[in-house]
Parts: sequence; C-alpha cells; structure tokens
Amino acid sequence: MAAHLGAHEVMEVHEVLTDTVDGINQFQLYRPHVKDPQLKSILDKQIQFMSQEYNNMVQGINQRGISKAVPYRGPRNVTPVYGLDNPTSQSPNTSINDMDDRDVASGMLRCHKASAGLRMRASLE
Repeated sequence: MAAHLGAHEVMEVHEVLTDTVDGINQFQLYRPHVKDPQLKSILDKQIQFMSQEYNNMVQGINQRGISKAVPYRGPRNVTPVYGLDNPTSQSPNTSINDMDDRDVASGMLRCHKASAGLRMRASLE
C-alpha cells in the first residue's frame, strides 16, 4: 500500500478503515438491546453491509480488485410519518439496562452521519 500511496493518503485510508471497524463494533454492541424485529433486521443488514464495505475497501487497497458492490436497499413497505409531536426532553440513561430501541436507532443514525462526514473529508483529500 505504501508504495502507491503517499503518507497523507495512507493516514486517510487508515482513518476510514478504522471508522468502518468502529461502526461495525458499535452496531454489534447495540444488538442485545434491540427489541423491535424491524429494527433488529435493519441493524443486521447494516452490519452485513458495513462488513462487505470494509472487505471491498481492503481488497481495493490490496489491488486485488473490488468485488461487485451491492447497494443497501431498505424495506419499501414502510410509509413515513412527517411532522413533530412536541418531543419530550431527553436525558442520558442511568444504566446500560435502560437502553431501548430509540437509543439504538438514534445511535445508528449518528454513527452513519459521522461516518459520512469523515468519508467526505477523506475523499476530498
């Protein structure tokens, strides 16, 4: 890898790969706390997608070619509900046992948003 990339590029690749591994690990930590079957299915598909993404990046770096990328397709049988319902104020959980589906869904969303920002910055470098 170092023969074809400069030091800065190697550091960016390292950051993106580390972010991917951290995201997979974070989602695996969430799994025991999920109760809703649809959220559990989404979580499992995301773990599978991120694992494949990691493998594709590693293969690309090793110049063995990237296997066919499979885009993530979420369920299409869901009708979104728009608007605000005067959400209540939030406070941190007092115990890991208090974690619920809302916490997991919010954590998953934040993980993907942060990852998208990191990857965008890396691609611009």
